[in-house]
Order: sequence, then C-alpha cells, then structure tokens
Amino acid sequence: MVQSWHSMRDNTMSSLLRLPPQILLLIAAAVPSTHAQDAPSLSLRPNQTLADAGYDVSQIISPSFAGMGIEPSNLFSFTGGDEVNTMTDLRIGGNTQDYMSYDPSFTDFATKSNPNPRGQGAYASDSLIIGPGYLQALNRFPAGTPITYGLNLAYDEPDWRPRITELANASRSLLDHVKLVGFEIGNEPDLYLENGFRTGAWSGPVYTTQWLSRAAAVFEDVLQPNNISSNFFEPSCTASTIGTSFQISDLGQAGILQPANGSTDNKTYVATFNQHDYYYYIGVSSYALDLDLFQNLQETRNQFTAWVGQIQQAFALGVPYVLREMASVGPIGQQGISDTFGAALWTLDFFLYAATLNITSVQIHMTDNSFAAPWQPIDKYDMAPHVRPSYYAFAAMAQIIGAGCTTRVQTLPLPTVPAGYANRLVAYSIYRGDNIAGIVVINTMVSNSTDRSKGSIEINLSLPDHGNANFFVSSLLGPGTDATTNTTWNGLSFETGDFKPAAVGGASAAQQKALSRSGAARIQLRDASAIVISLDDALGTGPASVYDAQACQSLGSTRPEPESASGPDGTSSSQADASASAASAAGPDTTRIPNAPDAAGAGGMVVPLGVAVAAALVAGGWMA
Repeated sequence: MVQSWHSMRDNTMSSLLRLPPQILLLIAAAVPSTHAQDAPSLSLRPNQTLADAGYDVSQIISPSFAGMGIEPSNLFSFTGGDEVNTMTDLRIGGNTQDYMSYDPSFTDFATKSNPNPRGQGAYASDSLIIGPGYLQALNRFPAGTPITYGLNLAYDEPDWRPRITELANASRSLLDHVKLVGFEIGNEPDLYLENGFRTGAWSGPVYTTQWLSRAAAVFEDVLQPNNISSNFFEPSCTASTIGTSFQISDLGQAGILQPANGSTDNKTYVATFNQHDYYYYIGVSSYALDLDLFQNLQETRNQFTAWVGQIQQAFALGVPYVLREMASVGPIGQQGISDTFGAALWTLDFFLYAATLNITSVQIHMTDNSFAAPWQPIDKYDMAPHVRPSYYAFAAMAQIIGAGCTTRVQTLPLPTVPAGYANRLVAYSIYRGDNIAGIVVINTMVSNSTDRSKGSIEINLSLPDHGNANFFVSSLLGPGTDATTNTTWNGLSFETGDFKPAAVGGASAAQQKALSRSGAARIQLRDASAIVISLDDALGTGPASVYDAQACQSLGSTRPEPESASGPDGTSSSQADASASAASAAGPDTTRIPNAPDAAGAGGMVVPLGVAVAAALVAGGWMA
C-alpha cells in the first residue's frame, strides 16, 4: 500500500520533535504546505522497455559524464603547492594553455612570467612558463585519472615545433600516475584575432591547416615512437561558432579528418570535437538575469540551440562531441544566481538534457573566485572554503548514471502541465539494460527561503508492468530557490565541519514505497526541488552501483574511462575502487572536500563520483 501524504506528514512532524533545531529548519522547508487533494497534478506514464522508448533514447551514458574544470592559474588553489592537497577527477581547460611555454629546468610548484616573451598576442603566447612541477601537481590526481592535456597553438614563431613537442613529450613521460588519454591543441581559436594571436586572414580552414601541422608534429615526434595511435587529439574547442567559419562542418570540409601522416591503421588525428558554452555570460549576454528567468528551463534550451546544431554536425562526421567548458554564468558566476539552490536544480537538469543530446561529457568550469564553482577551495569573499548547492547535482547525476555502464536517459513528455508551471517542470526516464530503472522529475517553480508556504504538485505515476513493485524516492532539497546553504541530496549533507558527508537528522537516504496492483502511485513534489524515483533498489545500491566489467570495457573501447590500479581497460574494477578513488577535492592546507559520499557516510550507499566525474585535464584556463 502507498502511504498517504497525510499519514507521512503526521509521522514526519512527530519525528521532527526529536531533531535538533538547525535540522528542523531545513526539513521544515522541505515539507510542502499544499494538501495532496489541493495540489495540481502531473501524470507520468514512461515507456517501460528500451524497445518501446523508440529512437530518441540516449546513447549509453559514460560514468565519466559529469565533470569539473579548473583554470590553470588557479591549479594550486586546488592541488596545493609544496604541501599536497587531496584531489578529485577534474578538467583544467581554457585560454591560458595558449600562453604557456615549457622549461624543464623550472621545477617550482608554480607558474612564472616569461621575462623575454617572443610570441604574439595581447597576452604573449609564451608569457607564462611552466615546468615539471606543474605536471607533478597534475599527477596528484587519483591513479588512472584520464588526462586530456592542452597544447599551445597560439605560439607561431619559427621554433613552434620543438616547443610544442617538448611539452607533449614531457606530459607523456611525467604524467605517470594519471593516464594521458589525449591532447587538445589550442583553445577557442575563433577568438584568436580578438586576442591578437593571429592577424590578417584567419578562418576555420586556416586554423585547420595549422592545427593539422601541430597534430602531425606531435604524432611523428612523440606518439608514433611510443606506439600511440594518431587519433589522440581534440579540435576545435570554440567559444561560439555562430556566424563564423569554425563550425564543425566547416572544419570537416577543410580536411581536419584527413588520415594521419604515416599512420599504419589509416586513422585520423581526431578523437572528439570539443566546444564551450555558458548559459549566460556577463558583458556578452544582452539581457538581465534573475532567479525567475534562470529557473525557466525553456530558456536553457533556447540558448543552446546553436550548439545542438554543432552536435549534429559532429555526428554527421562520425565523431563524438564533448562540452569541455560550461557553467551557469561566465566567466566567474553571478552571486545570487550561481551560488544558490536554483543552480543545483539547473545543473542537474542540464546534465540530463545534455545526455539526451548524446553529448559524451560535460565539464562545469571552476576558478577559485567563481560563484559558479561547485565549491570554494580557499578563503575568499570573507568566506571560508565551503560546498555550494550545485555540488549536489554532481552527486545526484553520479548516482543516476551508476557504475555499471548501461544507463540511458530519455526526455519524458508531459501530456498536461499544471497551470502556472509552464517551463518549470521536466521529467526524464532512466533505462538500464533493456528496461526502465527510474524517473527523474525536476520542479523549478521559484519558492524562496522566506516563503513560509511552499506549493507542490502531485505526480500520478503509472507503470502497469510493475504492479505491486517497490520503488524508492531520493530527493534534492534546499530551504528555497535562493538558498546558499543547507542543501541535501538523498538525505546527505556535505556542509559538515570536515566536509565529509553526513546523514541529515538520521534521515534515510531514500523513502521506500510501493506501486499499486495496477502499477500506480501518487508522489508529492515540492516546488523548488527534484526527485529521483528508482525502481527495485534504492539509488546508489543494487546492481547499478556495481562495476560491470563487460559493459564498461565495451564502452571504454570507444571513450576513455577512469581506471584504478587494479581495473582493466580504463575502468575501475569495483565500486570499492571507485569510492576509494573518489576521495576528495582540495581546500587550502589540509581542508578536504569529498568528491563522493563513502559507504559509512551514506549508510551503505555509494555515490560513484570517482568513476563518474569526467577527468579530462587540460593545461589552460578561462581569462575574461
């Protein structure tokens, strides 16, 4: 029997009397005030098998789908310098890879200004010097972390070939604790005229010629002598292709997929196409952004329209597509938007939306001064290091994907949206193997922390093939859309003194319920919250949380996956390995912000974020 909302509410209020006051505040904000019979309703009837789901179900989602990125000038805020901080799987990427020059004699854990730069550019294309210490800092990531390292295309002096191959060879040989899986050559070449890196005729076809020359040099001098295949590179990493000749189809026509020189297997140089986007960019976007507009999910789809076209162009050429730099607001977020609970809901929705588009991986960009970063790693803005609400979206997405390499998602159509909720509700079906495994529902109706009365909707779920089956409800909750603290996911908080996950008020990770004989259930969803309905097993437990060697090796044969010391073919050998490698990302000194709940913190539930965070590290960063 499905417990009634009134009974659940009464039992909850009775339990609240035994909880500490600070927990009362958070849980009270999570309880909808609208009575079940008064709540607007939303009917959901997902396809129950993959065969019924049809053509628009996603490809299998890699456990390394949801990732993060660090600006290289901020690298040591996250890794530590002479003192080592514990790290997580991340990407470092952006403009400053095109400022960097390698000096093997410079061993400090730092970057330094080049006293005699020769390269062109508003910031000279050899204005920053790095050395072995920089690569050693990257080596602090967990064993087997896949690294896509960024090489300098902007530098175009006569000695460009020895410069680029020296850094490529150093990264190949010195990144021995992590796993080098690719090179990105150049960052956002569509902005090279603006940055002063190029003058005169500069276009997608000219870029393609120069990119191919660098790829050939690195292949011939570094990869081929070490028996590494030619398809080891990522173009075009553009900021935007709108109105330019840098569209993926333009690069294809210019010959970027030509076979590599001297390749014995007739492969190209290209592993995947790489582009960047921000939902909103300060100084570029032509309208004002507030929380209400931010929570309008259709606006995200509208903004991303041009990028959907680029994804389709990549697929037409038979090449995967990754979004290596993304965030709610660029370049460093917007206070009151990016650091709110609304950003957690937005991030979770964007991850799922991107997965339905068959984007292979998404990295959310971070700097140590960014409000859009999932956590703040140093003392800044009169605040100590802390976790932001958007961090919880990574944990939720990791559990949704699981560790088994069999998960797909599909947008679940909403036949009738309750009045007033247009563009505020979205649902996704989750499939594992051949069958439905769960449903995600996100409600972005703005309801702020000061709103004492919070609305809700009633979900009428129909799964006729699952009559009498158990299901579990995991919730993403906060005090309100505008809240910057007291977020929880699946009953867990990371806002603890040592940043280790802790159950809130002893609450269970997920609420267990049961479908009726006909496969029906009613579920309350509060405004400004999200739920994941998981069939058969609670999210983070059961087969989905266990490494599937055959499935993951099959997926890893086409996409680089994280590996542990004991795992085969680029994947972690067990969920225990995943949890161990998921240790933490860094705060200053010994402060540690965990990348995933461990079994103890989650009451036996594991978030496989050590496996799930995409770990493409690129030696570059965003500079406005």
